[in-house]
Amino acid sequence: MVGINMSLPRVVISTDGACSPNPGNGGWAAVIRHENGTVMEISGAEYDTANNRMEFRAIIEALKCIVAPSSITIRTDSYVAICWANRSWLNGKGYKKLPWLPSLLAEYWEAKKGHEITLIQIKGHAGDVDNDRADYLSILQTMSIGGLGASPPHGPRCFDSPAAEAS
Repeated sequence: MVGINMSLPRVVISTDGACSPNPGNGGWAAVIRHENGTVMEISGAEYDTANNRMEFRAIIEALKCIVAPSSITIRTDSYVAICWANRSWLNGKGYKKLPWLPSLLAEYWEAKKGHEITLIQIKGHAGDVDNDRADYLSILQTMSIGGLGASPPHGPRCFDSPAAEAS
């Protein structure tokens, strides 16, 4: 790829966030794939949040896991998260509606220091294994704090989880 420093380790991060109701309790998750074959899954939950905030939180927390300067491709189904990361959404009005956004953006800019970042929007719920896995994990986190009516997710996003085997 043009512009990519091939001497840096390559990492691919797939992220997703969930919140139900929105706003309400939410979860975030990421699947982190290093070029050496190492795969890491991370996830978490927050009370009183919103879906877009969880989508962006997943990106931030995944970046915090990458210590060495790296060439990172972030794959997300969130157009808003990509816009926030690229500053293309920030027209001044968003800060008034979302008072927490400036601190979240500051976290992102700190977490991305030293890395080359490429953001790619993918289609959600379309059979992308890592995005579907992140979706599943974010839903589990949301359920863990009472979101989504605390009923387990079902369908193809469950992979080999106990919830999938029970359905």
